[in-house]
Formats: sequence, C-alpha cells, structure tokens
Amino acid sequence: MVRQIILTILLLNAQICFANMASPITKGTSSGSAFSSRDIDILSETIHIKVSPDFKTASFKVDYRIQCKADGRQIPLLFLAQQYSGDFKVRVDGQHVNVQDVPAKYDFSQGSPFFQFSQAFPDRISHGEAATTIIHWDEQSGSLYQLRDLKYFETSLRKGVHQIQVEYIASTWVDRSAWVKVYSLPYALMPAKYWNSFGTLTIALDASGFSKVLQSNLGKPQRGRMDAIAYWSFDKLPLDYLQISYTPEISNVLAKILIQLTPDCLSLFLGLLLMILHLFWLIRHKRVNPGQRMNRHLLLGSIIVPFLGILCYLYSFELIDQLIGPEASRFHGYTFLVWVIYPVLVLGYWLICNAFLLLFAKKGEVKQ
Repeated sequence: MVRQIILTILLLNAQICFANMASPITKGTSSGSAFSSRDIDILSETIHIKVSPDFKTASFKVDYRIQCKADGRQIPLLFLAQQYSGDFKVRVDGQHVNVQDVPAKYDFSQGSPFFQFSQAFPDRISHGEAATTIIHWDEQSGSLYQLRDLKYFETSLRKGVHQIQVEYIASTWVDRSAWVKVYSLPYALMPAKYWNSFGTLTIALDASGFSKVLQSNLGKPQRGRMDAIAYWSFDKLPLDYLQISYTPEISNVLAKILIQLTPDCLSLFLGLLLMILHLFWLIRHKRVNPGQRMNRHLLLGSIIVPFLGILCYLYSFELIDQLIGPEASRFHGYTFLVWVIYPVLVLGYWLICNAFLLLFAKKGEVKQ
C-alpha cells in the first residue's frame, strides 16, 4: 500500500516538478543609453518609443545631439543592444553607418580605439585591462557587462555639432513571479552617469495603438496621456533605468476570490473539513461497534486526509491559472516540495485525532 501511495504521488506531481524548474523572468531586449567617448559631449538624448498593439514589441528611435571636440576618424558612442528584432540601425548626420560587435581582443589600454571609454567601465577584472560595469534592469538586480557585450561604429567627424540616430525593435520582458504575467520594456539610463556632461533627456511614449493603459516608473507624464502619447523631459538623470510595463487585469471573479484565499488557506480548510468528517465517522462507528478497535481506520484516515490536503494545495494553483486564462503566469516555484512535510502531517494528524478520541472516551462518549 505504501508503494502504491508513493507511486501515485510521483505520477501526480511529475508535471508540477517540470513546470517549476525554470526562471520566472523571460528576458527580452536589453538596451539603453549610449556610452560616450571623452572626446564628445552629449547635448541631448531624445527617446521615441512606440509600442505594438499587443505590447509584445516596441520600436525605439533614439536621437543624440553631440558636440565633437576634434576632427578625425573616431568612435563617438558605444551601444548596448541584445536580443533585438531585425536590424540595429545607426545614422550619423542622416547617413547610414555600419555597426559592429566589439571584438573580444580589444581592451582599454593606452592606444586602444576604446581607451576613451574606460571611465564608463570602472571595475577591473583580475587587475587586467578588461573591465566591467553593472547595468540595473530593476530595483533588485543588475547585470554585469564587458566591453565585448557592446556595439560600435567608427566614422569621420568634424569638430562641432552632429546628429546620431539609433533605431531597433525591442521585445518585451515577461515576469511570471506573480499570478499574472507582467510585461515590461526596460531601458538603461545609467550609462549617462559617465558622460562628460548631461544636457537634456526627452522621452516620448506612443501607446496610441495599444488599447490598455501602461505604467511607467517615471510617474505621470508631464504632457499627454499614457493611453495616447506621453512626454517627459529632464535636465538631469531621473533614474538608473526606464521601465514601461503592463499588467493584465483578472476579469474572473472566482479567480480573484481564490487568489485572496490562497492555496494555503484552501488546503487547510479542506484538511480541517475532512478531519471533522473523519472524526465524526470514527465516533459514530465506535458507538455502533463498541467492541471494534479503531486503530486501522484512524491510521487509514491519517494517510488519506493529509494526502488529499496536499493535492488540494498543489492543484489549486492549476485551478486558479485556468480561471485566469492565457495571461496566467503558471509559475509558482517548487510547490512539489510540500511532499517533504507529508510524513510530519501524517504523524500530526494521527496524534490530533487520537487525542480527540481519548478526550471523548474520558467523557463517556467513546469507550475504548
């Protein structure tokens, strides 16, 4: 019988085990403000973001107005752009330039074409020339990047003011750590900390093609509306990162109620209800059969009731996910590990029920 119970547990939880072994975060595009050479000043950065109707992608157009300090062929900006869709396009004064990945062999040593960017990578690795910088995508975590993670272009610039435009399609990140998926578009602003000077930053968010209202960590727009075109302008760096996000609403009333009750409370309620019914049956059966021992019935209930309570806990997640629909996260951690406490629940249940039976016996309700 024990072997059958163990086999049943393994079969019932196979799907749950495999469904919860991954990370709750599905990363989309990682991008941000450019890293600036010491040879230029960035006078302004204008970020145009237009989200798609399903908020799965967004087009980014970033305009930089720069002041070049010297004539000649140089690398004015470095870009972080990973997992974007299509092409990563860069224009300098309206002319398209070729963008390349930074080769791993390059470093920040004197004479390197990337020496002018060394201030943006303050953390040296093993006292060598390779260096890193941390870019934050949310409040809790950041990612470590090296020079070879970036893109660059090389062009001839005259001393004076120039326009650089960057275009690409970004895909959204998906956070499944809560009951409902949270979609977001992060954009790192912190590279601007290493610019020679900070001019102005303008952000234009076009959500006119999206039917829901978006949220932003920049707060309310200074002009426009979040469900149309919103604008923000700054003369200093407002945050380390910009985040535009959308959280689908739960329309099913029953799903909202069950989420408030939580799987813990649902399984506890079921367990208590089954315990009361079990005790009632034991007492009634003992009255009808006063000479019959109850040990076997008590042990069987001690095995079955905690088992059903754990199943209620595990499959209440699936029930709530079904009620939420396609936007359910379906990620709830290592819930199957609840089976670790199953022996403790069996023992605890047996002790509690046995104590109740002894109490009733002393009161003359049950004679053992």
